[in-house]
Amino acid sequence: MIEITVPNSQDEISLGMYQRFAKIDGDTDFKARKMLQIFCGIDDVFKVPLADINEVSNIISKALNERQDELIRHFSLDGLRMGFIPNLSRMTYGEFVDLEGYIGDWDLMHKAMAVLYRPVIKESSGLYAIKDYEGTEGSEAYKKMPISVVFSAIVFFCRIARTISNHYLTELEKETKVTNTQQGDNSLGLGVGMLRLMNLLTETLQNTKMSLNYPQQLVSLISPIEAKS
Repeated sequence: MIEITVPNSQDEISLGMYQRFAKIDGDTDFKARKMLQIFCGIDDVFKVPLADINEVSNIISKALNERQDELIRHFSLDGLRMGFIPNLSRMTYGEFVDLEGYIGDWDLMHKAMAVLYRPVIKESSGLYAIKDYEGTEGSEAYKKMPISVVFSAIVFFCRIARTISNHYLTELEKETKVTNTQQGDNSLGLGVGMLRLMNLLTETLQNTKMSLNYPQQLVSLISPIEAKS
């Protein structure tokens, strides 16, 4: 008898596990076996009863389809309290460039998360500050973070993309036509840059082939977002 420990929620599934599974391509049975190997640590899945494999894959699929309606701003990693960038409008050029370079590839998603989440160094009355960005050295540790946190950030960015595409960028274009100033051009560039970042993210999600358990809250948010110029 093989004892199987099954994750019941996204909090029990790490980013590293999900990255491994996102690479899997094959039929439903093959993916179900891989789910046991990756999420449950079962190497010899051929000794597991078929009924158990189906039951476990259903449990994991259900966990991965949990809704993440709100951004998870804090989580614990190796005993450190990690915080999401408190103010995205204050994101540095270096942070943006690195985030854009990493977020378009699931294999590099831990590096993207290392840009977005960093150790909290000060906290008071609901406000907090995080460590200054110094690159993604040590980002391998982020593979241990819960996938729930990653999904919440993805949903958050997809919603920002919709907001930008439906309102913010349109207003900036109007401003640019009226003023035709350098300041207007810079603001427009920021909007287009953010949309480019969201396009990378949605393209990454769309290219992840997961017929078994693609998180539905992400599917509902993914739509082509055109960066206007």
